[in-house]
Amino acid sequence: MFKLPRKVEYALMSMQLLNQASLMRLTAKDIAQQLGIPLQITAKTMQQLMNLGFVKSHEGAKGGYTLDYLHIDISLYDFLNRMQEAPSIVKCQHSKIEILQNGTYGKENCEYFEICKIKNSMILIQQKIEKVFKETKLTEII
Repeated sequence: MFKLPRKVEYALMSMQLLNQASLMRLTAKDIAQQLGIPLQITAKTMQQLMNLGFVKSHEGAKGGYTLDYLHIDISLYDFLNRMQEAPSIVKCQHSKIEILQNGTYGKENCEYFEICKIKNSMILIQQKIEKVFKETKLTEII
């Protein structure tokens, strides 16, 4: 079953904290302390969010991170794809990113693909799950 990876949970939690802080700038250390996440992981998470355009970094004595409100009005599905973690309920279901990067789909990832009797049902369930993720805005979560 699909479960959000920790890095996505940390990213969402960090973005929610930045949203609550509003215009205040928070350092990676501030975020790590407030969320109880190791500093090294928080720093990597913030770097990834900055590279993806979800947060801005401000240098100097009053530096830190703020949300980039212009780039967070997207679906949860799009956010997960940007984080390279699209929802997938079974091995043969893949995100567009995985297909493009690895060229793999279906039988390449499941030894039972050819004889599987549930793959068509799983495709329907996958589509329903993706619909929910596409209809849910990132701003609803953070």
